[in-house]
Formats: sequence, C-alpha cells, structure tokens
Amino acid sequence: MKIGILGGAFDPPHNGHIALGRAALRELGLEKVLFIPTRVPPHKSVKSGLSPEMRIYLTLLAVCRIDPSNAGMFAVALRIFTGGSPGLRDFMAQYKLAFLRGADSQFEVSGIEIAREDGKPSYTYDTVVTLLEKHPEWKPTVIIGTDQADTLDTWYRIDELTKIAEFAVAGRAGFDIETIRRKFPYIKPFEFPPTDISSTMVREHIRNKLSINGLVPPQIEPVLLSRALRNKF
Repeated sequence: MKIGILGGAFDPPHNGHIALGRAALRELGLEKVLFIPTRVPPHKSVKSGLSPEMRIYLTLLAVCRIDPSNAGMFAVALRIFTGGSPGLRDFMAQYKLAFLRGADSQFEVSGIEIAREDGKPSYTYDTVVTLLEKHPEWKPTVIIGTDQADTLDTWYRIDELTKIAEFAVAGRAGFDIETIRRKFPYIKPFEFPPTDISSTMVREHIRNKLSINGLVPPQIEPVLLSRALRNKF
C-alpha cells in the first residue's frame, strides 16, 4: 500500500498543506496521505503558543477526520469557545457542513509524534521505522518541499531512511530542483502549483487582525480566531 507521509509543525495547518496532500495523491499514485504533526520539530521551532495537542486537533479538523457527533470533539470545542458562546454554534455548523460535503477520505492524521513525551526531536527515520513495524505492508513516500530537500544530507540517519522510504519533492520558488536532484538522485519531483500560503503568514494575519479567509480551511477559521486561541499567535 503506497502511503504518503506529510510531516510538519502544522502551526497552524493551512490550505497549502491541504493542497500539497491532494497534489501528492494525484501525482504520485498514493492510496493515502498521513499528516503527522511533530511534537519537537528537528529543524525549526514551534513559533506559536499552540500546544502539541491543539496542533493535532486543528489538523484533524482541517482534513475533517473527526465525526461531528464525536463527544470528544465537542468537549474540546466547548473549552475553546468558553461558555458555549455563539462562536461554538458557528464553528459546529461550519464543521458539519465541511464534513457533509465530503472529507478527504484518503487523508489521515497520526499522533505518533505528538504522543512522544521524551522531549527529543521528532526524526522522520524513527517515525517511519515505527510505522513499518505496525504496518509492514506499507510502502512509504516522504513528502517534502525543495527547501527541505536541499538539506537532506543533514537529516538524521538519512542513508538508512532512503532504504526504507522514497522521497517525493514538491517544487518551490527560489530552488532549482534539477540541481538538488543531482545532489540527491533518489528524490522524485512532482508537480505542485506554487502557493504563497504559510503558517507564518497565517500567524501574522491573526496577530495583525487581518482576514485569514482563503488561507485556512473554513472549518478551522473560527477556532483560530476564538478568544482562547487568537492570543497564542
């Protein structure tokens, strides 16, 4: 089974992440894309005040992987929208609509890295090894951008990782994919329409009270703008 592994801080998740997952499914012939929020990113820090648990919750909402009738989802939402304010009703209505429109059934979210509490960086090698121990039938493809591909020689146990997983690289402005490919011949480029959306942009828009409409999935917009979360950016 061909599985795409899309790791990241998801700080917060945004439409660029969703578009990347869909492009990987389409261009690489994957059967599933696994979004894996990192607890301790090895190459950068988490910039917001969002907890690891909140980042995975937002990612689950972004790809509609929680059934709206799930009591646990409602309980977390109730804590975010203190006292059941109108924001809670708006959020639940938005999420139910997104869910009913058809969640991306080929998207899943894994808490494998969030569950780690040893304080150590979330290395892709360790994650892939653990996933293959549980699912030996999987054929994993690590999905990255050209900015990450340009530094693959610094990745933890990269030589061993390339023996158990493929690498698919989405093009990004400012990076020459062919130069990177000569350096790392095992990477497989795939078509991905350029996007200017980033988690940094979303955080800055929230901080500056600018609209994030179109930057994030509509069902997580009210959560990010809630009183409980907006000051974390």
